[in-house]
Amino acid sequence: MVLSRSNSIAPLQGLPDQTPPNPWKVFPDVDADGLGSLQGNLEHWWNHYWWPYWLNLTPQQRASWLDAARHREDWREYIRLQDELNGATREPQA
Repeated sequence: MVLSRSNSIAPLQGLPDQTPPNPWKVFPDVDADGLGSLQGNLEHWWNHYWWPYWLNLTPQQRASWLDAARHREDWREYIRLQDELNGATREPQA
């Protein structure tokens, strides 16, 4: 992960895409339907790459990602569950 700050947008636009690959690309042998708690390499990748990326998406971007048929259904369901369990999509408390 790279943290960049600048007063100019041009250098930031020149950076490569920082979107992590989808979970099934990184862990092709993992069955998301059978996942319980995360452990090992998957847990590290999730906590340091995927989840920070996910939390930086707007609620609309998350909903769009979860609705996209191009993403594997088992992973969409797992991410939806994690999103709900961790309160990422809940509206702020008044």
